[in-house]
Amino acid sequence: MRGLGVGYASLLRARWARLCLCCGRVGSLAAWCLVLSGMAWAELPDLQEDIRIFVVDQLGHVNGKLEVHVGNPTLGNWPPGCSDPHLSLPQGNRLGRILVSVQCGSTSSGEIGWRGLVPVQLTLTMKYFVARHALLREAVLSADDVESREGPVTYLDTVSRLSDGVGKALQQPLAAGQVIRTSGLHEVFVVHRGQSLVVQVQGNGFQISTDGLALGDAAAGQMVQVRTAAGRVLTGLVVGNGVVQVSP
Repeated sequence: MRGLGVGYASLLRARWARLCLCCGRVGSLAAWCLVLSGMAWAELPDLQEDIRIFVVDQLGHVNGKLEVHVGNPTLGNWPPGCSDPHLSLPQGNRLGRILVSVQCGSTSSGEIGWRGLVPVQLTLTMKYFVARHALLREAVLSADDVESREGPVTYLDTVSRLSDGVGKALQQPLAAGQVIRTSGLHEVFVVHRGQSLVVQVQGNGFQISTDGLALGDAAAGQMVQVRTAAGRVLTGLVVGNGVVQVSP
């Protein structure tokens, strides 16, 4: 999850408007919808539900069943009203208990509105993948290296599709049964620090090739610094195994 702050009133009004379009065809519910859609944000009856909607929207699509339980403020009581609320999530990908920051808009007298932290319990249940056996750092994952399980997960970036893991390399070693996360994977390096390279300098109608030395690790399509035989340090695009392309 990224740290996010959003003025959420307009989004919720749009949600209520869409709800009213549906309710308008259901007899007596139409009048209720008309009243609700005209209410100011400060009059919405359930700020807890609004926070839940915000959290679900910010997490985006997840490959599993997400349960969101909104608690009460860590200090004090809920505000009697909350105009122009600003909501934000903490940094990171960890699920479980998080704290959502809530700040209401300034009052008519210019005073800063209510602010507080609201605990939210996130539970994500899904199919995910773990290491079938111990794996070394930089091991390239194959289908034989992983096995699927199902249940609650701790991190939002847990690998839930085989295609998201197979063919990637591990940034750190994994023990048997350890959960595989996308943040612990990287594309396979085709250039390694200290490796001798072919450096291609391409211009308008010409190409020059020279020898160079990689100053870092990189996958195909990534940028890497190289030192040429003449001692110049250049930055180029990895276009193949041991080949870096540099613009003049």
